[in-house]
Amino acid sequence: MTFAAPSLALMLLALVGFLALDAWRRRGAIAPRRAAAALAALTGVAFFGHLGALRGTEGGGIALVAPPPHFHELFHYYLGTKYFAEVGYDGLYDAAVIADLEDDPEHFEPKRVMRDLATNEVVPRAAAVAREADIRAPFSPQRWESFRRDVAVFRQATLDDWRARGPVIDHGYNGTPLVTAILGGLARQTWLDTHDYLGLVSLLDPYLLALFAAALAGLEGPWIALSFLFFAFADPLNEYGFTGGGYLRTDYLLALAAALAALRQGWRAPAGALLAVAAGLRLFPVAVYGCLLWRDLAGPGWRERLRANAALHAGFAAGALAVALIGSWIPTPDGRNAWVDFAQKMRVHTSAPSANLVSLSAIVSYAPSKDRLTFGHATEAASPSTPGAPAFDWIAETSRVLAERRWYHAAAALALVLVALATARRAIAAEALFPALVIVFALLPVSHYYWALLALVPLAAPAGSRIPAWFAVTCCAFALAVWPGLLDTHIDLRFASLSLALGVFLVGACLALLARGRLGARAALVGVACLALLGCHEKPVPPTTQEAELPIDGDRYESELFGFSIDKPSDWVFLRGSSLLRDGDDYTTDRWKIWENLRDPGTNPLVAMAPRADATPATDPVLRVYAIPIEREEGPRGIGFLTSLDPVGVVETFAYRSGRKPQSEFAIVEKAGPIELAGLSGGSTLVRYRQLTGDGGDGAGPPVQERLWHVRRGEVFWYFSQLGPEPLSPETLARFDEILRSVHFEP
Repeated sequence: MTFAAPSLALMLLALVGFLALDAWRRRGAIAPRRAAAALAALTGVAFFGHLGALRGTEGGGIALVAPPPHFHELFHYYLGTKYFAEVGYDGLYDAAVIADLEDDPEHFEPKRVMRDLATNEVVPRAAAVAREADIRAPFSPQRWESFRRDVAVFRQATLDDWRARGPVIDHGYNGTPLVTAILGGLARQTWLDTHDYLGLVSLLDPYLLALFAAALAGLEGPWIALSFLFFAFADPLNEYGFTGGGYLRTDYLLALAAALAALRQGWRAPAGALLAVAAGLRLFPVAVYGCLLWRDLAGPGWRERLRANAALHAGFAAGALAVALIGSWIPTPDGRNAWVDFAQKMRVHTSAPSANLVSLSAIVSYAPSKDRLTFGHATEAASPSTPGAPAFDWIAETSRVLAERRWYHAAAALALVLVALATARRAIAAEALFPALVIVFALLPVSHYYWALLALVPLAAPAGSRIPAWFAVTCCAFALAVWPGLLDTHIDLRFASLSLALGVFLVGACLALLARGRLGARAALVGVACLALLGCHEKPVPPTTQEAELPIDGDRYESELFGFSIDKPSDWVFLRGSSLLRDGDDYTTDRWKIWENLRDPGTNPLVAMAPRADATPATDPVLRVYAIPIEREEGPRGIGFLTSLDPVGVVETFAYRSGRKPQSEFAIVEKAGPIELAGLSGGSTLVRYRQLTGDGGDGAGPPVQERLWHVRRGEVFWYFSQLGPEPLSPETLARFDEILRSVHFEP
């Protein structure tokens, strides 16, 4: 997330001010007019924080910076809707690459990557060039020229980023057919050129929110209207840096807000129609109507409730029919119904986890072992935050964790849904928002910025409720979780923390609604849900190799993950530290699972032993075992090459690592030759060198000898370093032989 500390400080200041003002208002210590005026001032403070207008400068000061249009968002929602008939959901990036090639060929790099929106795979841009004729076929000559001109506007507006990476690595345009019909229709206006039109629409969202708040004030009074506007700006999940300056990204929020306002006024038919529109703009608002329908259908007296709310359900049915017809009316490249194409797009889009989700799945999938500086949409194996750690595939690992915890995930989701259904039966009108949000939180992978709809909390909370104040506290927790520098290198932990804070708030709001009636089993369900939210944890991975857990049983070291064991003499000790931070539960040949908890295994031994804890090779015999899997990014050719190497040559090459500096006086004492260890053929060599000491390792220390054995088992290279003061005595070598005879590998 992209917040600057000064902006977050403004938001926190506004939130603390709201809490104080709400408390004074409850006690009657401030007049309603003054309370509204104070809230308006706090809303202004929150608005500046929301915009990210305050930024730190290099000199340590603070500057006021006007936020520019969000061209990345505009690229998808402007071009994706204006040219939907030609590009649909899958062709936007292909067409943009071809237009870019035509207009800026000298900077075109065919090997630069883009996302194939049909498969969600990352491919070279040359793949689009190879299909140029098919990509251009849906365009008429006039429409292609218009598309090229529009693409040129975005290229010039974001030139450096465009040429370095560009927007074509994201996940494409994902709006519903109703969004496409509305935004695409507006985009085809002819009275403004593209650049001026984008500048205009990028400013509309805050104004539309303010206009709605003004209208709401006439219905509900200034406090509720200003509270809605306040939380629209003070909620850190509604991050301006992600969707602000985009193309009418608050459409669903305004439609749902209007629906709740209509429910509060008792206008059932308009409320139902507006709920259908909100669901047509972003699918998840249908959960609000679902809770209202459940309220009317569940339990005795359902016929009377349905008759009393017939206008609501008729309004929703009519609105849903209109939404379906409007969405079906828009043309698509393949002639299929746009809703069918949208369903296919959602299937592809949600096929892989994303890192910026605030939902139950973000809590369940959290594991310290994969919490590194990366985002779920990384285009290749991402670089880790810990120096020396291997690259890894965040998407694959998150999918694996979710699969392993699927039953826990299902149980937690079921508990939350049961809480929501129990609450929905007690909900009055707009209060149905809270159980609906619990269902959305439990079942759907929702990106953090869609939780802008939490601005609706003041509209849904019962009169006199403390729920808005609880939400202000929750927003303070959000702000701390996204504070710059706090969790910047722990992205998973950040979003798990955001999700946990939101889950606790939503469950607490449901508990407050349930408390108006009989608690009984409902309270028990809430407790189960809280336990589900709080129970997703994993024992942390030790932060350093020196704090690694050694799988030791008496005199035996036994790693389940490697399927390896070795015994130490009873008068020796295992030395502290290991390249394997935490052992697994079962033996595996999967390189990812092996690498998962390893740290720099080329320089850190898997296990080491010596006669005493403070032993050094200059004075004592020391045996170190190194286990180095083949890097995961190696393909079949690389694996084939590495596994075909002669162990005798490999052991000699590895031995040279000790002689990288001339001060070490490295020399081979015995040339490499064959050996056998635990039934595996390998190589052995004997070398001598001086251990390097002093700052930077430049000084020459005492001479040592090292007998180095090597075997390969599958895709793991094993090295057994037998060190001691020069020369290695027969007694020392015999002791090493005794230890190595205890080595055992799982079959």
